[in-house]
Amino acid sequence: MPAAPLIVEQARSASAIAVLLHARLAAAGFDADDPLREALVHIGARYGEILTEHLNAAPSLHLDAFLTCIGGQPTPAVPATVALSFTPVVAAPATAPIVVPGFTPLAAAPSGGDGDAVGFETERDLTVVRAAPVGAWAVEPQSMAWADVGAAVQPAGLASEQLFAAAVPIERALHIAAPRLLGLPNLSRVRVEVAVQQAGRWPPTALFEWGIASDAGFERLRIESDSTQQFSRTGVVELIAPAQWPAQVIGGVESLWLSCRVLAPAQDSTAGVSPCIAAPRVGVRVQGEGELPAAVCWGSLALDASKDYFPFGERPRFGNVFHVMAPALAVPGARITFELKLTNPAGASGGPLPAVDVKGEPLVKWEAFTRRGWVVLEARDGTLAFTQHGDVSFTLPTDVEPFVLAGQRGAWIRARMMSGHYGSPQLIDGLLFPAAPSIQSLLLRSAVDIAPERPARLLRAGVLELASVDVATPSFEPFAKPDVEGAALFIAIDSHESLLAGRVLCFHVEPGKPVHRPVWRDGAAASPHHTPRWQLRSAEGWCDCSVTDESNAFTRPGIVAVTLAAEPADWPGSSVLPDRRVCWLRVVWPAAAPAPRLRRLVFNAVRARQTLRLRNELLGSSTGRPDQTLSALRKPVVGSVVLQVRDAALPSEPWVQWQEASDFTVSGPRSDHFCLDRRSGQFRFGNGVQGRIPPAGANNIRLHEYHVGGGRRGNVAAGTVVQLRTTVPYIQAVTNPEPAAGGQDAGDAAAVHHAASGWLRHRDRAVCADDYVDLCRAASPEVARAWCVGNRDLDAARSTLAPGVVSVVILPQGDDARPQPSPDLLRQVKAFLDARRPLNAKLVLLGPEYASVSVAMRVAGLPGASAHEATASCRQRLVEYLHPVTGGDQRQGWAPGERPHRSDLVALIGAVDGVDHVVDLRMSTDESGLGEGGRALALVCAGTIEVSA
Repeated sequence: MPAAPLIVEQARSASAIAVLLHARLAAAGFDADDPLREALVHIGARYGEILTEHLNAAPSLHLDAFLTCIGGQPTPAVPATVALSFTPVVAAPATAPIVVPGFTPLAAAPSGGDGDAVGFETERDLTVVRAAPVGAWAVEPQSMAWADVGAAVQPAGLASEQLFAAAVPIERALHIAAPRLLGLPNLSRVRVEVAVQQAGRWPPTALFEWGIASDAGFERLRIESDSTQQFSRTGVVELIAPAQWPAQVIGGVESLWLSCRVLAPAQDSTAGVSPCIAAPRVGVRVQGEGELPAAVCWGSLALDASKDYFPFGERPRFGNVFHVMAPALAVPGARITFELKLTNPAGASGGPLPAVDVKGEPLVKWEAFTRRGWVVLEARDGTLAFTQHGDVSFTLPTDVEPFVLAGQRGAWIRARMMSGHYGSPQLIDGLLFPAAPSIQSLLLRSAVDIAPERPARLLRAGVLELASVDVATPSFEPFAKPDVEGAALFIAIDSHESLLAGRVLCFHVEPGKPVHRPVWRDGAAASPHHTPRWQLRSAEGWCDCSVTDESNAFTRPGIVAVTLAAEPADWPGSSVLPDRRVCWLRVVWPAAAPAPRLRRLVFNAVRARQTLRLRNELLGSSTGRPDQTLSALRKPVVGSVVLQVRDAALPSEPWVQWQEASDFTVSGPRSDHFCLDRRSGQFRFGNGVQGRIPPAGANNIRLHEYHVGGGRRGNVAAGTVVQLRTTVPYIQAVTNPEPAAGGQDAGDAAAVHHAASGWLRHRDRAVCADDYVDLCRAASPEVARAWCVGNRDLDAARSTLAPGVVSVVILPQGDDARPQPSPDLLRQVKAFLDARRPLNAKLVLLGPEYASVSVAMRVAGLPGASAHEATASCRQRLVEYLHPVTGGDQRQGWAPGERPHRSDLVALIGAVDGVDHVVDLRMSTDESGLGEGGRALALVCAGTIEVSA
């Protein structure tokens, strides 16, 4: 603020004036020893000193009065605002609505337990819904990617603030269930016949896979051949079957599934063309080599196949039966071959048993069990009825069925003796041995090609859903396309209410901060307004909801009120949370919209202000005199004021509301106006000429409603507004997931004088650099500081001479380590400057760049002091000292290009309680990425702070 000139430029103190008077009196010949002269000299010197002081104070007083007239009243305090989330009790009755009334008082616990609690009150009524978000998923259809962003609907929020930071490709898949074929034993090949109605086309980098779902994830199958060339023509896909086909649950159905999926990188995912096909048909080849039977029996007596055994007993006779069970025997139409090796084939000598005798002409028939009973097989018997080594081959009927024998259920075949015998028992070494055939080993080979048939079920994997496809459909797209054009956010809500139709769900949107410093350039095309749609999953599908959006399409913090237009319904095809009954909402952006940024989405939210509502406060009595002033009990006053005056002449309207005016210059004699000094809480009324005089009466002026509060103390931290100062039925808890912001202290006289002296220079026009700086601060109280660089474009890659370009850097208020102005703040400042700058000036508004200062320090503590508390205090003090807005020696922030010195930090830490001295200090400044001009304008901010004892 400018200083007024001195009237008496050589001001002297009383002693100096006395010395001068003594010298002049001595020169004039007055007696030096006269006591009266001495007293008069001191009196005159004192009066001279007082006169000098008052004369020199007069210009300053006149300047203060002049600047006050120009600058007006100091700016009032601004209350902080914060979003609150209310949690209802679980046991609340479902029929009773839970309403948090407007102006519900709350409080934030004082920091560190000291001082008074900071009071807040809600801005409007909130109907709390008995529901809670349980998950969220973001989908990007352009890149065919999706991400689990469930943290966005939790109190902590997303760490990266980018919905697609951990996105993975969407699995476009077709799931084919064929349990009858895929469950066959000895499966070796799977054939899928595909009839293509419209050819598909995939980018070269696309990954086209066939496989099966398992507990370990997707297991790829080897493709032996693909005459469809990735569904681009009609053909057959030959696959090598796995050793075991596990059963899995897909879409709520447990079956044996074969899956085909297409994966493509993000840059190529939309380049492909999805084909149209008829329902595929699945065939298999079953082939087994050297398989041991699962069980063998003589009649109904189980035999031990691990050693030699008699298939027809020791004395075979007519009707004896040999049973064999194996999984391969359950395959209808399979070609089966038994490889038999006998212990005592005909003609053998020297064996442990007598060789069988073919002279008895034994006859054996092979039979299989079917739906019709036992059926004789047309077998080629190379063993000649178990008389020699050889193979037995036959083809199984198509209607084979399992049955239970010897306590084992399975597919059985049997060999039955029809006639003949194998010879008489022989005496060997004095012992009588039978001549019955004995099997040394029995192995199975199987092979069958089962003709392709329709699958039991088809599922098509889309965007977070599995859609069932009719297996008889003549044509469909096997790989689903998203039903949204732009990015979408799906939200699952676990509701405790059966009916939500017509309810209003209130969310608080906290968008992510921009990755780079924001820039607002004059002449640049305005960003299009991309308004997302909120949709509810109902019985008819996705339906639009009516929305009141204070977040400006997720670009700034705000409350979004979503009115459910229909009754929520299950999403039967949901691939996420398939077994949980939830209500589904989704937010869909237009195709041209950029990827949204979101940090947190808070449910059951309402905005609150750091104010206290007071009602029906008696302000005082009117005396009927002009220019009467009355004062409110509480101050400072913020927001709207409802002042009422009781007029005895109007008995029908005992209380009449008066209107607030900035001054009485436009008020007439009958204008019911009052002026208010919000800082002092003083109300001033008119004089009968400019503004009406309130009618005289006792206690006839009252404040029907007003609010007090405001100030920076309202900018409390997250999670601190947790106290309800009144009882709200069925409310369990309340909290603020994000810090309160926007609170500003009332301006002082110095700020008024500074604004007034600046106005004298710029007269509300931006001409020089200082004008732009002053007008930026006048545009919004959120602007902490600003600086202007003429003829430079600070947003350009190289800041070279650019005539006509004015670059203005905005530093906002805030507790962030690197404060950046919001796009809304830049837009507000630009609109303010546009009305005051030259038309030919090209304006560039942008946020500041930062030079990160890192400190590694070791301190020595005082004896008896806590080392932990001392190091924590040092760390906190360094962070506060390096803050760009409130740091520095004077706590006024750092100037552009200014850097701290090691000596500053040593002196700073030396004054911390519990610290004796600094043992070691290392400081480094990271200015990477800053050009020569950028380093000169970069602000200091805190980097890595390490303090040890």
